[in-house]
Parts: sequence; C-alpha cells; structure tokens
Amino acid sequence: MNPILAALFVTALLALAVKQLAMALMHGSVFDGLRRAVHKRMEQRVPGFLALNQLMTCKLCLSMNVSLWVVVLPAAAIGITTNVGALIGLTSSSAFTAFSIILASFLYGMAVSGLAKAFWNFLEFPESRYQKCASDLTDANDAAEDLREEIGTLQVQLEEAQTTASV
Repeated sequence: MNPILAALFVTALLALAVKQLAMALMHGSVFDGLRRAVHKRMEQRVPGFLALNQLMTCKLCLSMNVSLWVVVLPAAAIGITTNVGALIGLTSSSAFTAFSIILASFLYGMAVSGLAKAFWNFLEFPESRYQKCASDLTDANDAAEDLREEIGTLQVQLEEAQTTASV
C-alpha cells in the first residue's frame, strides 16, 4: 500500500476515534457520573472545576484534549523511544531531535483534532445542515428577486426623468 495513503487512512481513523471518545465523554452514559460530579463541584465553586466543566461541554476543547492524550503523547513517546529522528537525518541524542519529534507529534495531534471536529460537524445532524443551506439559498434567491425589482423600478424612474428633462 502507498505509504501516503496509509498515513491518511491512519489519520482519518485516529480522527474518528478522537471524535467518538470526545462524544462519549460529552454524552455517553458511561461518563454520566463524571459529568455530574464535575458539575456539582463547579457549582460548589471548587477551584478548577469551572474550567473542567467548560471543557466537558465544548466540542473543540474536548477533541483537542482527547487528541493530546490519545495521539500526541503516545506519538511523541514512540517517536523518541524508536529513534524516528534517525530516519530524517537527526542525531538521536540531540535535544533538538526530541523537541522536533514532540513538536511534530503536537502538530499531528492538532491536525487529527481538527479533522475530528470536521467529522463531528459533518456527521452530526446532516439534515439540519442541508436545511440551513436550503434556507440560505432561498433567502439569497429572494434577495436577488428584490434587487431585480428594484433595478426595474429605478430604470423606469430614470427613463421618466430623461423624458421630463428632454421636454
């Protein structure tokens, strides 16, 4: 298999996994007790729980955090321990190599997170997305028709003004 296609396939699978895990954290019955406990402690004004509650209700934030724990940290650990830097010509003992691998892992994880968010947007409630597009198209067509009528009215007024001015 082509290595680029394999990498894209793995990235798409990771993105779907991140999306599903984030969705389970937000809506899954398995994590219902956790969500309630976080919300209760937030209401009691326990430090840090407001931010944690906000994290649990934000799709983008939660996807990014899941990606950090599920993609970035394992990728960085595997990259450093398996000497991936040698494959791209970096010496294995340099701090720069470790930093490069960690940075690449972070960027890859954020890309997976973004793709997960895109999957979330396009796979969740597609009919409402299409209804919104249809509504926007109808509004645009109505606005175009109003502009055509206005242009016609202005042309008639211009012709009347030219006729009056020539007399």
